Amino acid sequence: MAYLLHGTAFITGAGSGIGAGVARTFSQNGISKLALIDINPSSLQKASESLRQRSPDVELLTAAVDVTNEAHVDNAVQKAATKFGRVDIGVNCAGVCDPKEPTDRLSLKDWQRTININQTGVWLSQRALIRQMLTQTY
Repeated sequence: MAYLLHGTAFITGAGSGIGAGVARTFSQNGISKLALIDINPSSLQKASESLRQRSPDVELLTAAVDVTNEAHVDNAVQKAATKFGRVDIGVNCAGVCDPKEPTDRLSLKDWQRTININQTGVWLSQRALIRQMLTQTY
């Protein structure tokens, strides 16, 4: 079977939801090397076990990472590049939508946490991935 997709994918938020769905879809459509990144180790474990059952030939790297931590994100990208030789695709699905409070009752601390994960985490991941990709030949 000829696949349209190929290469190595780095997916944040891969322990559940959209991130886990992206990992599953990639593995079923030709991406055989996946770096699964999530802050929740138990969700990550379940997602990786499910992927291995569905796609036994897929190579996985799993890492429990807080995407708001620059050093942790950089380290995870480097681990993926070292294990797989390169990183070709980045998908940033790590995010939160809590607490579910009206704006007038939302605390500054909760607002900043949401921004740190949903925006800064995406930026840190993309920056680390771009830096890695710029070192690769295509």
